[in-house]
Amino acid sequence: EALDRDFATKVQPLLAAYCHECHAGNVTEAEIDFAKFATLAEVRKQVKTWQRLRDVVHTGDMPPREARQPPDVERQVLL
Repeated sequence: EALDRDFATKVQPLLAAYCHECHAGNVTEAEIDFAKFATLAEVRKQVKTWQRLRDVVHTGDMPPREARQPPDVERQVLL
């Protein structure tokens, strides 16, 4: 329950702020649509996608350098 709440209140807003422009709705670069992950149960069905997210956020490859960057504390929440 706590993980579900944290995902909804902490992670989803960050995805919306930093990822949805390129990875949600009609625009799904790399065939990733973060908007479809409404619950942690849906995240668990796509573990490889989230492992990729972790890797590119950790290395600083995402968000792209020309995009607005999350502060370190927000980047850590995503990780």
